[in-house]
Amino acid sequence: PVGPGGGGGTSRRMKKSSKSPKISQKMSKSSSKSDSKAGSVAAERSKTERDPLSAITLDEISDSRMPLRFAGIAVCGLVLFVNALGFSAYETITTPLVENDFGWDLFYADMLFVGAGIVCILVFFIIRVTSASVEDRYLLLCGVVFSTMGYGLMMEFTHNRLPLPRFLLGFAAVNAAMELNRSVTMSLASKVLPPTSQFQGLLQGILISCVACARIIGPMYAVWVWNATDRDRFSQGHWVFVGLFVSFLLTTIVYILWFGSLQPYKVLYMEWKKNEMKQHLVDTSYGKKL
Repeated sequence: PVGPGGGGGTSRRMKKSSKSPKISQKMSKSSSKSDSKAGSVAAERSKTERDPLSAITLDEISDSRMPLRFAGIAVCGLVLFVNALGFSAYETITTPLVENDFGWDLFYADMLFVGAGIVCILVFFIIRVTSASVEDRYLLLCGVVFSTMGYGLMMEFTHNRLPLPRFLLGFAAVNAAMELNRSVTMSLASKVLPPTSQFQGLLQGILISCVACARIIGPMYAVWVWNATDRDRFSQGHWVFVGLFVSFLLTTIVYILWFGSLQPYKVLYMEWKKNEMKQHLVDTSYGKKL
């Protein structure tokens, strides 16, 4: 027979025995989590030992002693300046140019600019698709080359009128390159500086100032050359496009010469740090021999 209160003690012991598997399951889960965490820490440690550069943080890159590449910043400013100069200049003379050379009225000139806007939208989507797999500096190289070719197509030395097919092809190339140059240069310039540099805002302000100055100079240059051109010998837009062609040709040459300085700061820091570590190992081994 079971005494008073004996059944309750038995039931409590049964409840405790039923809880013990749950406790053991929780303990096994926690131990497995700790084991997996320890394994991941060990794997990360071994990875760091194999490749010390993988442990470098953005703060370390920003606080590094590696000098800035001011040549890359200057090249970005030059590309933006010449790009805005060309855009404001040909935008100023396009309407009177198509009226004089092709007999178009204002409606067709407006449709020309509508087509230019569609080209810019298409180029924007192309940039979105290709930017993940192509470096900004290669995209920008395509942009400055296309600009040079576009202004070259719009020059005319033999007649006083531009051929319409060549003008349309050059106009499309210039507009496509204009959007490419403007978008990619701002992105590239932000990568030339350290990722968390305090000069990022200053750099963006300087680049925008370059664009503003070019948009002041461009229309004045276009109007002055337009009025000074001998209409009986050349198309009035001819010498405007000659000046823009020469400007972009020189910019393309400068861009190619300083192409290496346009690498992202993070990539250059990794190379610099790798060379520094190699030099440290050489010095250490030489010291041990002594």
